[in-house]
Amino acid sequence: MNEVRHFHHIKQKFSQPIINSYGKWSERESIVLFTQFHDGSIAFGEVTPTPGFLSLDFENAIQESKKWVAGQDLHEDSPLAPALNCLRAEFWNPSWIPERKEIRKCRLFFNNKSSVYSGGTVKRKVGLLPEGEEIPMVKDWVSKLPANSSVRLDPNQSLDSSSLKRWIDAFCEEEKIQFIEQPMPHSRLDEMFEMAMDSPVPLALDESIIEIGCMQKVNRINWNGYFVIKPSLLKDWSGTIDFIRENPNKSVLSTVFESSFGYEALARCCSFSLLDAGIERKVYEGGHQEFPEHHKDCISLPCIANQRLLALWNSL
Repeated sequence: MNEVRHFHHIKQKFSQPIINSYGKWSERESIVLFTQFHDGSIAFGEVTPTPGFLSLDFENAIQESKKWVAGQDLHEDSPLAPALNCLRAEFWNPSWIPERKEIRKCRLFFNNKSSVYSGGTVKRKVGLLPEGEEIPMVKDWVSKLPANSSVRLDPNQSLDSSSLKRWIDAFCEEEKIQFIEQPMPHSRLDEMFEMAMDSPVPLALDESIIEIGCMQKVNRINWNGYFVIKPSLLKDWSGTIDFIRENPNKSVLSTVFESSFGYEALARCCSFSLLDAGIERKVYEGGHQEFPEHHKDCISLPCIANQRLLALWNSL
C-alpha cells in the first residue's frame, strides 16, 4: 500500500432539531476517511447514514474502516463505498478549477420566527399537519415572500395521490413555487411519474434517487422534473458529477448535514449545477469543527483549502 490511511468516527449535535415526516433528528453521526496518496495529495470521504434515506450498522462500518486502514480487501457492497468513491473525486486535486466559482444556498425554513423574508430560494418541510390546516398556512407564508422568491416544498414522501393533487391545485397559479420535492413514497413512483407528466407544479425526485442507487439508472426513467441529489449517499461520485454536468438546470445538490470534510466535498460538487444548492448548515454554526466560510450565503469554490481541512483533521 503506497498511501497513508486514517478514519474518524464523528458526532455533531444540531443547535436545533431537524423535523420532517420521519420525526426529529438531533445529532449527526458519521465516519470520515482520510488518505494521503504517494504524491502527497490528500482526500476525504464520508459515510453519512440519514433518517429516511440510509441506515448504517456503525459497528460493522468501524470494522470495515479498520480493514481499509490496514489495506485489506473490502466487499464490493461495503458500507464505506460512498466514502471510498469520494476519495477519488476530481475536485480533491490541488489543480482543480471549478466550473462555477460561486454557489448560492437555498435557505431552510424552520419557523416563522427564524425565517427572513429576503428573497432568494427557500425550502420548507410540509406534510407535518392536517392538510386543511397546513395548506392555508403555507399559502399565507408564500404570499408574504418577496416576488423574487423561489420556494421548494418537501413532504418527504408523506403524501398520496389525492393529497398531492390538493397541494398541486392549491399552488398551481403560484409562480414562486419551484417544485414539490418527492411528494410520494418511492414504492408509488409510477403514480408520481404519471402525475408529474401533467402537473402545473413541477415535481422533484429525492428519496427515489437513493432507492434507485445511481444517477445512470435514474437517467433511464426519463423523469421530466427536477432531481434533488445527495452525492454523499451515492456510491459513484464521478457518475453523479457526469449526470449533473448533463442536467445542470434540473440538478439540485443537497446536504445530509455532513461534517466539514464531507461538506467541502459536497460544496465542490455544487460547481457542476446551475441551481441554488440545498446546503444550509446553520444547525452547526459556531461549532468548534466548523469553518465560517461554510456558513456564508454565497460560497466561493474551492471553499476550504485541503491543507486547512488537514489541520482540522489533525486537531480531532
